[in-house]
Amino acid sequence: MTPAFVSLLPWAELPVETRPIVVSLLAALLHEVGRPISRTARTVRSGKLAIAGFRTLLWADLFGTAAPGDAPDGHDAPRRRFDQLTQALAQAWPALATEPRIRGVAAQLDSIEQLRASLLANDEAATAQAMGIALSIERLLEELLVEFERDPVSQSPRGGGQ
Repeated sequence: MTPAFVSLLPWAELPVETRPIVVSLLAALLHEVGRPISRTARTVRSGKLAIAGFRTLLWADLFGTAAPGDAPDGHDAPRRRFDQLTQALAQAWPALATEPRIRGVAAQLDSIEQLRASLLANDEAATAQAMGIALSIERLLEELLVEFERDPVSQSPRGGGQ
């Protein structure tokens, strides 16, 4: 018999055979979107961005290009990769398309795009805002992955036991 709290979990209705696919795609979202987009924001304080090209690093993290107007530098822009992975998630399990954190990350990626002109103008407030958004994206994707990695019965992380 499954404990009653399991039905409250986000993936309680997720078919067992689909679970590894969903967890893998959520891990890809974190590691291919969340971590890269927040790389500079995690390591550099906004006041230091004028030093040694940190703004260029931030731009590459946010938009997947080395400089404004460049083509992506060997990897997809975060928004494009997010869209690809969320499309795959929706095919694997349609309920995830409306998951609030997924929608929240999409909105935050839109917000970063809206800051593009201000970032080009080296607006410090926009830079600080973009860095905060990037960190929030990483946090939301990490929360989602951790939640889906939990064992449905023991509530312990995968492989951890009780």
